[in-house]
Amino acid sequence: MNAPFELNAINRPRIKRLNEKALLVQLKTGRPRTSRRDKTAEEYIQREFGDDSLTARSRIFKSKDNPINRLLQQISAIYKWHFDNTWASGDKGDRILSVMHLDEYRRNINEMIEELNRTKAQVLPHYESCVQMDINQRTEYARTVGKASVVSRDDYPSAGEFDDRTFVGLRLLPLPDRDHFLFDLDENDLAGIESYIGEIEQAVRISTVKRLLEPTAALINKISKSTDETKRFHNSLVTNISDAVEAFKQVGVDDDPALAAVVRELDQVVKSHSADELRESDNARVEARAKLEAVASKMSAFL
Repeated sequence: MNAPFELNAINRPRIKRLNEKALLVQLKTGRPRTSRRDKTAEEYIQREFGDDSLTARSRIFKSKDNPINRLLQQISAIYKWHFDNTWASGDKGDRILSVMHLDEYRRNINEMIEELNRTKAQVLPHYESCVQMDINQRTEYARTVGKASVVSRDDYPSAGEFDDRTFVGLRLLPLPDRDHFLFDLDENDLAGIESYIGEIEQAVRISTVKRLLEPTAALINKISKSTDETKRFHNSLVTNISDAVEAFKQVGVDDDPALAAVVRELDQVVKSHSADELRESDNARVEARAKLEAVASKMSAFL
């Protein structure tokens, strides 16, 4: 006898395993030491709190006008872009990248790394001038607040040390697939691969849902109060959710259709209430809060 025809089984999309649709990304960034022991501040807080074990540090190259500061900010910007366009893997530092986003990711990250290298080539020949600029600014600040200046060239790394410690390195790695090994694996090995992929899939799921839930919770918290109680209402309370939804749609690797349906619902709620409306109308806040709480409840079930 033929098996019963199951239309649902044909219509139901297959959710790909992570190793079919994603890569492991390792982005290593290096930054030189940018803080120093501040003995003047230490003496003050030790005396103030009666604890000789307390220590204090102050930053070097803090001024935004200093070319070294701008170079360091470039490194931070590269890592932030990398973080925003990838997903947690469960292993500290490693991230997950959708293969659909690979070409764009590689193009953008390589352009940013090349720009960083050009900046280094322009700035490092003038490193000592940048150090002296920072020493002068820190000395002047100490003078204006009535402190004796203890700024020293020894607070700073050498030009060579700064160069060696300032870098960005990128590595893209495939996730293991039990069918692609060229040698025999026993059942324990195969189970270990499945467990490893499962752990990463869970980490991606948590990363995906939290990126959506956190700005949603922030907006719910804000609109739970009346317009009279909240003096400020930043547009970012709404745009942060829109950005998270866009990240899910553009670079997400979790293609569970049930989760995607909830994300679409969240997107619709946010688009139906502008920041200006939520800033000024208590009725709009009540309505939006009820809808957002319902969506957030559905989304929490995926954790």
